[in-house]
Amino acid sequence: MSIPNFTDFFTQGFIFFEDFSSIDIDAAYQLHYPNSEDNELYTIPEEARVLLQRIQQEFAQRYIVMIFNQFKIKEIGIWDGADSGSIKWHNDNNPINGMNANLLIYLDDCNPETGGKIEVRSDHSYKFIYPRRGQAIFLNQSPQFQHKVTRSSKTRRVISLEYFIDDLVSGYQPKQRTEKDL
Repeated sequence: MSIPNFTDFFTQGFIFFEDFSSIDIDAAYQLHYPNSEDNELYTIPEEARVLLQRIQQEFAQRYIVMIFNQFKIKEIGIWDGADSGSIKWHNDNNPINGMNANLLIYLDDCNPETGGKIEVRSDHSYKFIYPRRGQAIFLNQSPQFQHKVTRSSKTRRVISLEYFIDDLVSGYQPKQRTEKDL
């Protein structure tokens, strides 16, 4: 995977990783993904948590450091489907747990026939994507962006890796670094 262009993160509210193969997520396909509509609190088993934390850390060290100086790794979530809150326009920015960006990794294909698209909007832009197996979307959860998903008639397993990026609070738009800068 090449260096992503972070401009879209600030102007469109996300970066789409069409090929996420540079980070090994194969073992994540074997995990149990709870139904997103179940109201039960799901605790990720320790072995799965260790795997997901490795993926979360690797993404941060490979991509977030390219543009941001300070960030914190936050929560992890996994689910199958789309709950009633996710199908309405919303923003997941959470000042209580300090999350303002998250990486969504898709483990199943979404398409117009089966649903599962993700839409992202601001006052100035609107985009939608039908993610496919192994693709990822890095969402900017700053207040000016909202997103929603459509339900899928098939399995829609998703991993959410949350981050708090200090510079997003101030509206900072840093200059993208190159591989030579790192």
